[in-house]
Amino acid sequence: MRIDRRRVPLVCLTAAAVAAPVAGCDTASEQKPTVLGPRPAPQTTPAYPVSPRATTGNTVSALAAARAYAVAARAWTPETYLRQWRRQVSGSAGSLRRALRGSKPTGPEIARLRADRARVDVTVVSVTPAGTATPAGGVPRASVVVALDETTTVGSASARRRTISRIELARHGRNWLVVGFEPAA
Repeated sequence: MRIDRRRVPLVCLTAAAVAAPVAGCDTASEQKPTVLGPRPAPQTTPAYPVSPRATTGNTVSALAAARAYAVAARAWTPETYLRQWRRQVSGSAGSLRRALRGSKPTGPEIARLRADRARVDVTVVSVTPAGTATPAGGVPRASVVVALDETTTVGSASARRRTISRIELARHGRNWLVVGFEPAA
């Protein structure tokens, strides 16, 4: 199977906006994705299973908000790319929200993804609390680790890998919002 190397860097740059590895472009880790044959059957994980703003202030809600944000940040198709970006913005706060607002996907970026038939499908493997804290007189915070199995597709080539992301959340009223997202390989 041949991968058109002239087109892959363009997709890599565009996909970097959501930190998704595309056809071996992951330079953050030494683990190389396995290039497979034809694309497997679509995953059944919904694009955004829980609204972060609809959650209450308990730990379960922090886990649900972290899971929803990780899926929104990592799973996309050209048709859902802008919608997923909007979901990330609505589920975030602080400097992360400002950074996301400054990186809105453009029409030409989405057109390139569509032309390359690029997409990332995810399955949530685990959502684990990594700690909670409430500084004296401060905002309650939580840290969550989310593991995903990702299938990245460009044209007819696919790469599968497991990613583990650390998500930092802060409670704003009754809602848990993401204030830090650190994708890791």
